[in-house]
Amino acid sequence: DLHKAIRRQRQMCIRDSNIFYEDDMSKIIKSVHKLVTEGKMSAKSIATAVHKPYSTLLRETNPYAPGAKLGVETFMDIIKATGDTRPLELMVQELGYRLTPVE
Repeated sequence: DLHKAIRRQRQMCIRDSNIFYEDDMSKIIKSVHKLVTEGKMSAKSIATAVHKPYSTLLRETNPYAPGAKLGVETFMDIIKATGDTRPLELMVQELGYRLTPVE
């Protein structure tokens, strides 16, 4: 029912003393998934660059794969490999900060 769905969506995830709601985490994972599947760099090239099998990368970044988890190391490797910081910017924004590059 609707109330159960809302409760599930608002369950908190605590990571390193920061609180994210599952819907916030879902936005971030969806952003990574879009980067991997629709970005300028092919998903196979990203998989090679981050030293992951292609199928594992797709599963880890799939926001709808039950039980799949994207590790922070892989997250950072994807950002570094692609040069696309949008998922990181979204995460920082969800925490109430801004991301600015070091000059």
